[in-house]
Amino acid sequence: MIKYTDILKAINSKLKSKFPGVPIVSESDVKEKIVRPSFMTALDNMKASDFMGNSMDREMTARIYFFPTDRDVNKIENLETLDSLNEIFAQGGTIEISEDCIIELYGENEIDIVDKVLQYEVDIVVNDDYDTTPDTGSTENMEDIEIDF
Repeated sequence: MIKYTDILKAINSKLKSKFPGVPIVSESDVKEKIVRPSFMTALDNMKASDFMGNSMDREMTARIYFFPTDRDVNKIENLETLDSLNEIFAQGGTIEISEDCIIELYGENEIDIVDKVLQYEVDIVVNDDYDTTPDTGSTENMEDIEIDF
């Protein structure tokens, strides 16, 4: 089963590959002192539901905050970063959790600049099948049953 931490790590990995010199900080780092430039990522609006006993459907929003180099003069840097984020997370983008698990991204990405901090939101939907491999060692299989009508 795909874990929430795996999804967040995969998002951070995509950011690191596109922006190798920009650190990714945690929420506690932002409360102390903002490192500039830097990213902060978080998962929010999480929902999970069982689908017919076969899989777990999960929806969430990945929020990416970009703190530009200059606190006051940053319009161009925010727009350039926005273009780069669109390249990796826009329609047709993917998040690779592992070699055999890739999440495709669909829908609109919400974009906003609040207090000169770029906020980029990606909606993620994951349908994860339950492990239904039978435990062959604990029970015997039934033999053929004949029923007379």
